[in-house]
Amino acid sequence: MSSTKIVHNIFEDSNGTLWFSSNAGLFSYASDSLINVSKKAGIQTNFVNEVFEDKNGELWVSAKNGLYNLTGNKAENITKGKIETGKGIGSLAEDKDGDIWFVADQHFLYTYNGEKIIEHKKT
Repeated sequence: MSSTKIVHNIFEDSNGTLWFSSNAGLFSYASDSLINVSKKAGIQTNFVNEVFEDKNGELWVSAKNGLYNLTGNKAENITKGKIETGKGIGSLAEDKDGDIWFVADQHFLYTYNGEKIIEHKKT
């Protein structure tokens, strides 16, 4: 079932801002104001799965069309043209070295170290 009223994830960042990932986009809530961040930041899809804050305070957004790094008011799709996203980017995590781990297309595991994307295949 798909609807513009499904919230996938709610996350509070280190500044106390609430982030809502939904089928209607990414929204932030702070100072009694709800803002559609997707449109303002340039996220090219309404299907947002998760928001994650790394140890440096940077925000990462998993979405139907890629993994975004959200800095200020701009979102950069770091996976665009580099990997197949098909069904989208799902779960996000950070390891002790600061690498971002993510799942793409429901089956493929990747890391991003700030410079390159590495796929981890079954052996």
